[in-house]
Amino acid sequence: MSEPTSPAGRPRDPFFFILSVLCALAILRLWISPLANSFWLDETLIPWTVRGGFSAIVPRAFISLQSIAFCMVEWPLSLLGGGEVVARLPSVAGALGATWILYRIGREAEGRELGFCFATLFVVNPAVVVQVPDARPYALALFFETAALYFLLAWIRSARWKYGLLWILSAAAATHLHYMFGIAIPVAVVFTLWCIARRRTRISPAHLAFCCAAGVALLLPALPQLRVYAGQRSLLSFLDRPSAGHLLVALLPVYILIALALAAILELLTGKLPRWSAPSSGRDAATLALLLLAIPTVSYFAISRFTSTQLFSARYLLPTAPGLAILWGWLISGIRSVNLRRFSLILVLAVSTFLVGGAALMPDYTAEDWRGAVHALPESGPLLVYSGLVETRHLAWLQVPDRWAYFTAPVSAYRAGLSLSDTFVLPFDIDPPGQAYVDGLLVSRLRGEAHVSCILRQSFSGAKWDAWLTARLTAMGFQRQREARFGRIEVVVFRIPDSAAAAPRR
Repeated sequence: MSEPTSPAGRPRDPFFFILSVLCALAILRLWISPLANSFWLDETLIPWTVRGGFSAIVPRAFISLQSIAFCMVEWPLSLLGGGEVVARLPSVAGALGATWILYRIGREAEGRELGFCFATLFVVNPAVVVQVPDARPYALALFFETAALYFLLAWIRSARWKYGLLWILSAAAATHLHYMFGIAIPVAVVFTLWCIARRRTRISPAHLAFCCAAGVALLLPALPQLRVYAGQRSLLSFLDRPSAGHLLVALLPVYILIALALAAILELLTGKLPRWSAPSSGRDAATLALLLLAIPTVSYFAISRFTSTQLFSARYLLPTAPGLAILWGWLISGIRSVNLRRFSLILVLAVSTFLVGGAALMPDYTAEDWRGAVHALPESGPLLVYSGLVETRHLAWLQVPDRWAYFTAPVSAYRAGLSLSDTFVLPFDIDPPGQAYVDGLLVSRLRGEAHVSCILRQSFSGAKWDAWLTARLTAMGFQRQREARFGRIEVVVFRIPDSAAAAPRR
């Protein structure tokens, strides 16, 4: 019986079929199975921003600081209904598109194996995985950023104008989807100047300058919202300062190192010494990837370490994800042993799928079931909400109608008809001014009520507010009658004992 052959007459390599199946299974488990999970806090801000219709998107986006471009994508989908699954489809489409483009980059640089290597490392990157079943702009921005990398490399090779224009158009689209992706533009400019200086391209400095000017023009509409970001910079700085260990993990991914170590040990057990040599092809892509991984990572680390602005987090470092996939894929392709190289790739897929997805059949990356928590609340009565949105540090905003609607978005995503008169927002910090503010609410708004409900996100000061409210409401005669946990969301109901029989139905 003859061996199966490709259209070109060469024997088919079963490895690519096996790896395709494994990647598809990883996508189904890590990307697709969580699509029906409840929205988590940040996701609920998108439905709120688009809920008022097309004309309300821009003013609401200036309050919620959400991507106007992404909200324009989500608005028509919101008219279709379908809840969480439909809202997350743009993210899934963006991630699949980015995966395909990375495969194309690798295939055009060296061949199918390098393409599969780039795509596989992207599919199981933990920072990417958690953003795919997520109704936020990151995965779609990754698609446009990856497209920009593809067009940039094509421009470097051919020096054709159309690729330069497609590069800056794609890079600008990624930036409008999320402003942190703008860091990829100066990285690309540095890489292009390096290629020009090394005579690795026929692109002229004038052509590069024209594309950069076009990019500036395309990004001018973002300036008003960027000014709002800058004005709230100190208010939004809530992350911890990173350590040197955090920097190393960002540059040297643990799941890749574990897989490579296991593969090397197995190779040694067979009596073979693992060998590596720099691949002769794909060096331009690897150089660009190194810059894209190193420059934002080191820059954000330095800013977060030595200033009050905290940018060093996995989601803000997402623009480095294509660089990580390309660089580490290129390094893995340098392993001399074909079997070791391919086994390493399969191990990376398996290790990351286990580390990210855990033992659950349907992973939940945020553990915030706002849907279940809101459905567990009583149907009426006063409600205290701790969402953990950092803007609630501004006490003067807590009862401003537009701001209040934004702060209560996690609840209104699953319950219509909230009112300022009976739904109250708890401050982000449990400091003396915050306690004084809530004390005023308890005395002026809640005294005489038969019951009080609380929905608290158990992050930041959520647990402390829970204990503080229990003490204060107990002193007012309430008893902690019922509580339930929905991941990191807690629902607590307090009642006056004599009014239990007259309490509203759940």
